[in-house]
Amino acid sequence: MKNERRDYAMWMHIVPDEDVWFCDEAGANMHTSDLYGWAPKNVRPCVHVATQRGQGVPIEVAMSAGGDVGHDIQDGAYNAARFKTFLVNKLLPYMENLPPRPRYLIADNVGFHHAPV
Repeated sequence: MKNERRDYAMWMHIVPDEDVWFCDEAGANMHTSDLYGWAPKNVRPCVHVATQRGQGVPIEVAMSAGGDVGHDIQDGAYNAARFKTFLVNKLLPYMENLPPRPRYLIADNVGFHHAPV
């Protein structure tokens, strides 16, 4: 296992940084509030929180050392079909404008990243 890790690290060392892309999902929670605040001395901070909650917004982002490669905001959770749509509609058009050479997309181990594209 040590040799495999060493070989991988040596291989990654020669790949240009801009050719390595990282892809992940995140959620923006639209109904959060800070639990910490500022107040003048001897005055207790008070936070007012609305009782009506909004919804979370899922975001898919691919980035390289050069910055944002592609991003997408969906209504509802990501799955294999939405991930494929992200690849086809966001990443492939971006790649078409780049010089033809290998690019490496590194993603986490979520199940829909393993789905056939």
